[in-house]
Amino acid sequence: MIRSTPLESLAAAIAHAVYEGLPVLDYEDIDSRALYSLSAQEREALRERENRGEKAMPRRRVRRRPAADECVVRAMFPQTWSSTALGFGGIGGAAMTTAYTCIIEGPAGDVAVYWAGRFAYLVSVRNGEQTPEQAKAFADDLTASHTVRRSEAGERYGATVGTAPSVDHPEQNAVLAILDDIEALKREVDGGWSEAARDTLRHVEPLVRMLLGAKP
Repeated sequence: MIRSTPLESLAAAIAHAVYEGLPVLDYEDIDSRALYSLSAQEREALRERENRGEKAMPRRRVRRRPAADECVVRAMFPQTWSSTALGFGGIGGAAMTTAYTCIIEGPAGDVAVYWAGRFAYLVSVRNGEQTPEQAKAFADDLTASHTVRRSEAGERYGATVGTAPSVDHPEQNAVLAILDDIEALKREVDGGWSEAARDTLRHVEPLVRMLLGAKP
């Protein structure tokens, strides 16, 4: 059994990574509005001081979500699991199931792991959350086209299961929650839904994914 297509898996992974899965970027940047309120001579003087290594330009604190074009697909490969629950654990059909694993790296180096487009866990490089041994284990497993189950990821990779807090995109987060519900329904379908119910689910999911893609 193959769960989801490569394109569906990758599209859902990138959308979730951008809107929720990866941590919020928090950094200091030049305040362009304040800078261009100064005269040309004042701006030039500040640039000269910056060239000498001083922090002379007016600055502001920026807090925002990563953009899609700032993310990198670090790896993508099919991975076979012994249950339809993939690596999430819990109730699932006892059938060998292949799903695409997508590894999405954000601009700060944090990595979100997805199975069949569903968020699995976050491997963060911030604040010393990952030891050198865990970083090596993660790199080695990706080289072997393998990721461990959710229950093992904390110890082996230093991963966290909870997603980073989202800002500014409540509508997209609501749609992503619906997608998670659809994935849960898929597992129930595997347990024996009627053909009519299966057909309804096949029609609903593309519409929800289209809604997600329609909102910037």
